[in-house]
Amino acid sequence: MTFYSLIQFIRCLPCPSMDQSHSVVVLGEPGSGRSALLAALARGEGERQISVDAIQHEFETCIHESPDDAGRRGFRISMEERTVSFSDASGHVRFVRNLATRRTVPDTALVVLDASLAQAGDRPLMSPRVLEQLVLLRDAGVASVVVAVSKMDLAADGAYSHATFQRIETAVHALVVPAIFAERRVSVVPCSAGEAPSNILPRPDSCAEMPWWNGGTLAHALQVAVARPRLTELPLRASIREVYRIGGVGVCPSLQLHAGIIREPQQVAVAPPRLTMKLRSFETRQGGMQGEFGAPGVVAVSLVDATVEQLSSAQVLGDAGSPVAAAIRITALLSVLDEPATTEADDPHWPLRVDTRLSLRWDTRRVNASLVAFQHLDRRTGARVGERHCRADVPMTRESSLRYGQDAIVELVPIDPMCAESFATCPGLGVLQVVLERRCVAAGIVLSVTKAAHT
Repeated sequence: MTFYSLIQFIRCLPCPSMDQSHSVVVLGEPGSGRSALLAALARGEGERQISVDAIQHEFETCIHESPDDAGRRGFRISMEERTVSFSDASGHVRFVRNLATRRTVPDTALVVLDASLAQAGDRPLMSPRVLEQLVLLRDAGVASVVVAVSKMDLAADGAYSHATFQRIETAVHALVVPAIFAERRVSVVPCSAGEAPSNILPRPDSCAEMPWWNGGTLAHALQVAVARPRLTELPLRASIREVYRIGGVGVCPSLQLHAGIIREPQQVAVAPPRLTMKLRSFETRQGGMQGEFGAPGVVAVSLVDATVEQLSSAQVLGDAGSPVAAAIRITALLSVLDEPATTEADDPHWPLRVDTRLSLRWDTRRVNASLVAFQHLDRRTGARVGERHCRADVPMTRESSLRYGQDAIVELVPIDPMCAESFATCPGLGVLQVVLERRCVAAGIVLSVTKAAHT
């Protein structure tokens, strides 16, 4: 193959698209005023008159969308500095599944608290369900939290009471900071979405009822909330697709760029096994051959002092300053989506249980891994339930196995070499699918990876 024909092949490949809107997942107890709050945000933008019922319908559409529509969540609001897309989480039976299958990959968690229930010595201001969801979202990579103290016109200590807000703010920082998120990533905003919305949109009299507040509106807090790192801000990670030897050029692998930026020249590392080499030049489908190119995309590179025997499609390329390494243990959030057509007696790998050998679809490869431990999750809240299962010599029960409709935190030990990354640091290399009988029966995201030491 000539270098020209390789470049023509690269240019014909589909280029991945990325949703550039700021994604927000909404948490809160029923009756806290979530839908009314978002309806007030949408009405203020002047794009469309939207009701509370319409908000709830958009949330249901978002929850039940097909995988093909996962990047186009239904409910969006265009603000001055960014477009914000909202998805519902609290109490939904699909919350964990949407997180595991990447239908909900938020930048920010919007927690709505009811100020009318904030009485001294009463029930907790933030329910255990919301706290469990925040922990799970943090592990999946959510970057910031905005707490909207709603119904301030019905505050427990009087309408728009400063004392009520201070009590809620103190409780939020005690619960969420520093146990879940850093302080700079958590903001608390008082607001009201009643007949006269207060402190939701930037208006001259938006905060007339709360002269003690000077921290900005809810819309402003959503616009300045810290977002997940964009792919170009992450360390370089690219998986090798094909390797070619081109006369007069040298060894030229084609790469799927998952994260980071490729520059020329650049020192890169390939694993496994760990190899360091120099990237001399690259070519993209757009035709650029100098400067830099950011993820996502497909790119052909020329490597100095590399041989075809050293490279394969099982390897991942990274920056020499943040090198890749083989995974020796993986912790993942897994959701069982389907079940094989065969019965349990016909297939020793079903249902999933400790010591089961799993066939995983990772990146574009099939790799084998062993399931060494798991713990069930409550699908509505993300809370861990039951005991941690790490023994194979136990009776087969629904609690000691993973079946259709269940979610769990699983621990895997790769049998084949793979350079998996956590979903928060590299989404393209942090997705797993369990395949049985050529069907995807479970899917999930990698929460953390224990890597082999560099040699």
